[in-house]
Amino acid sequence: MEDWDLYILMRSDLASLNPGKACAQATHAANQCVAEGTEPQTAHTLEGWSAGRGFGTCIVLSVGSADSMRAIVGAASAAGYHAGVTHDPEYPLRDGAFTHLIPLDTCGYVFGPRDALTPFVGHLSLMP
Repeated sequence: MEDWDLYILMRSDLASLNPGKACAQATHAANQCVAEGTEPQTAHTLEGWSAGRGFGTCIVLSVGSADSMRAIVGAASAAGYHAGVTHDPEYPLRDGAFTHLIPLDTCGYVFGPRDALTPFVGHLSLMP
Protein backbone atom coordinates (compact mmCIF):
# COMPACT_ATOMS: atom_id res chain seq x y z
CA MET A 1 0.00 0.00 0.00
CA GLU A 2 1.20 3.50 -0.80
CA ASP A 3 2.06 5.93 1.98
CA TRP A 4 -1.23 7.57 2.90
CA ASP A 5 -1.40 10.67 5.04
CA LEU A 6 -4.02 12.79 6.71
CA TYR A 7 -3.32 16.47 6.16
CA ILE A 8 -5.00 18.94 8.49
CA LEU A 9 -5.27 22.43 6.98
CA MET A 10 -5.25 24.78 9.96
CA ARG A 11 -6.23 28.40 9.38
CA SER A 12 -3.44 30.84 10.24
CA ASP A 13 -5.58 33.98 9.88
CA LEU A 14 -7.31 33.62 13.25
CA ALA A 15 -5.55 35.47 16.09
CA SER A 16 -7.74 33.62 18.60
CA LEU A 17 -6.63 30.18 17.37
CA ASN A 18 -3.88 29.67 19.95
CA PRO A 19 -1.86 26.42 20.08
CA GLY A 20 -4.28 24.74 22.48
CA LYS A 21 -7.32 25.56 20.36
CA ALA A 22 -5.45 24.50 17.21
CA CYS A 23 -4.66 21.11 18.79
CA ALA A 24 -8.32 20.67 19.71
CA GLN A 25 -9.48 21.65 16.21
CA ALA A 26 -6.95 19.26 14.59
CA THR A 27 -8.40 16.48 16.75
CA HIS A 28 -11.89 17.43 15.59
CA ALA A 29 -10.74 17.26 11.96
CA ALA A 30 -9.06 13.85 12.40
CA ASN A 31 -12.14 12.43 14.12
CA GLN A 32 -14.37 13.91 11.41
CA CYS A 33 -12.18 12.36 8.69
CA VAL A 34 -12.63 8.91 10.20
CA ALA A 35 -16.34 9.39 11.00
CA GLU A 36 -17.13 10.62 7.47
CA GLY A 37 -14.99 7.98 5.78
CA THR A 38 -17.84 5.50 5.44
CA GLU A 39 -17.57 4.83 1.70
CA PRO A 40 -16.25 1.23 1.56
CA GLN A 41 -12.93 1.99 -0.17
CA THR A 42 -12.23 4.97 2.10
CA ALA A 43 -13.14 2.99 5.22
CA HIS A 44 -10.83 0.15 4.14
CA THR A 45 -7.98 2.58 3.47
CA LEU A 46 -8.50 4.38 6.81
CA GLU A 47 -8.32 1.00 8.53
CA GLY A 48 -5.01 0.23 6.82
CA TRP A 49 -3.71 3.74 7.55
CA SER A 50 -4.32 3.31 11.27
CA ALA A 51 -2.36 0.03 11.22
CA GLY A 52 -4.09 -1.34 14.30
CA ARG A 53 -2.94 1.62 16.42
CA GLY A 54 -6.02 3.74 15.93
CA PHE A 55 -4.07 6.44 14.06
CA GLY A 56 -1.69 6.98 11.17
CA THR A 57 0.52 9.78 9.89
CA CYS A 58 -1.13 13.16 10.37
CA ILE A 59 0.53 16.38 9.24
CA VAL A 60 -0.82 19.79 10.27
CA LEU A 61 -0.23 22.54 7.72
CA SER A 62 -0.89 26.28 7.83
CA VAL A 63 -3.39 27.71 5.39
CA GLY A 64 -3.80 31.47 5.15
CA SER A 65 -7.56 31.84 5.04
CA ALA A 66 -10.91 30.09 5.04
CA ASP A 67 -11.18 30.68 1.29
CA SER A 68 -7.82 29.02 0.63
CA MET A 69 -8.73 26.12 2.89
CA ARG A 70 -12.07 25.60 1.14
CA ALA A 71 -10.43 25.81 -2.30
CA ILE A 72 -7.91 23.08 -1.44
CA VAL A 73 -10.55 20.85 0.15
CA GLY A 74 -12.84 21.37 -2.83
CA ALA A 75 -10.15 20.61 -5.39
CA ALA A 76 -9.00 17.47 -3.56
CA SER A 77 -12.59 16.29 -3.15
CA ALA A 78 -13.36 16.93 -6.83
CA ALA A 79 -10.30 14.83 -7.71
CA GLY A 80 -11.79 11.94 -5.71
CA TYR A 81 -9.91 12.24 -2.43
CA HIS A 82 -11.53 12.13 1.00
CA ALA A 83 -11.62 15.75 2.19
CA GLY A 84 -13.79 18.04 4.28
CA VAL A 85 -14.10 21.25 6.27
CA THR A 86 -14.33 21.18 10.05
CA HIS A 87 -17.06 23.50 11.30
CA ASP A 88 -17.12 24.30 15.01
CA PRO A 89 -20.65 25.47 15.88
CA GLU A 90 -19.45 26.89 19.22
CA TYR A 91 -15.91 28.18 18.70
CA PRO A 92 -15.01 30.16 21.86
CA LEU A 93 -13.99 33.76 21.26
CA ARG A 94 -12.96 35.67 24.37
CA ASP A 95 -13.83 39.36 24.62
CA GLY A 96 -12.67 40.72 27.97
CA ALA A 97 -14.56 38.84 30.67
CA PHE A 98 -17.12 37.49 28.20
CA THR A 99 -16.77 34.48 25.92
CA HIS A 100 -18.78 34.38 22.69
CA LEU A 101 -19.53 31.02 21.12
CA ILE A 102 -19.57 31.55 17.37
CA PRO A 103 -19.98 29.19 14.39
CA LEU A 104 -16.66 28.99 12.52
CA ASP A 105 -14.89 26.86 9.91
CA THR A 106 -11.59 26.33 11.70
CA CYS A 107 -9.70 23.84 9.56
CA GLY A 108 -10.04 21.23 6.88
CA TYR A 109 -8.67 17.79 6.12
CA VAL A 110 -7.45 15.92 3.07
CA PHE A 111 -6.71 12.19 3.17
CA GLY A 112 -4.96 10.20 0.50
CA PRO A 113 -1.71 8.97 -0.98
CA ARG A 114 1.14 11.31 -0.05
CA ASP A 115 2.48 11.71 -3.60
CA ALA A 116 -0.97 12.23 -5.11
CA LEU A 117 -1.84 14.99 -2.63
CA THR A 118 1.35 17.01 -3.20
CA PRO A 119 -0.30 19.17 -5.90
CA PHE A 120 -2.98 20.18 -3.39
CA VAL A 121 -0.92 20.68 -0.21
CA GLY A 122 2.74 20.78 -1.31
CA HIS A 123 2.89 24.58 -1.27
CA LEU A 124 1.78 24.82 2.38
CA SER A 125 4.14 25.06 5.38
CA LEU A 126 3.99 23.06 8.56
CA MET A 127 1.97 24.79 11.24
CA PRO A 128 4.38 26.60 13.57
